[in-house]
Amino acid sequence: MNAVTGIVLQNCSIMPDNELYPTRLTVKTYLARPWKPYSRAVFIDNFMGDLIQPDGYSIWRPNATHIANCYFAEFGSTGPGANSQARVKWSKGLISKDEATKFTAQPWLQANTWLSATGIPFSPGLEA
Repeated sequence: MNAVTGIVLQNCSIMPDNELYPTRLTVKTYLARPWKPYSRAVFIDNFMGDLIQPDGYSIWRPNATHIANCYFAEFGSTGPGANSQARVKWSKGLISKDEATKFTAQPWLQANTWLSATGIPFSPGLEA
């Protein structure tokens, strides 16, 4: 089954736990890895700490053939790990505001129809 799925991190702080902070650079840390064909991960308006590897994404297995079908994208993130200049060439890379809006809570999850009832705070779109 090929469903439109994926993970979106919006308005997050991507940092190690305080206990792990001193050793944060001893283990390579990536934003995502394409585990299956059509893997999708979008990062919107996050703070990314220096633990994120400059290439951003890592293949799951050597000689992976499905990386051409993955969608890893970024919009509006800040911090030392947000520098997209050295990102892998097979990621989508930086996207426009219009493209990023498609992955916010309302269009991506239809959040206004159910998420408010949970009491979990959310923003239905991009922050101003």
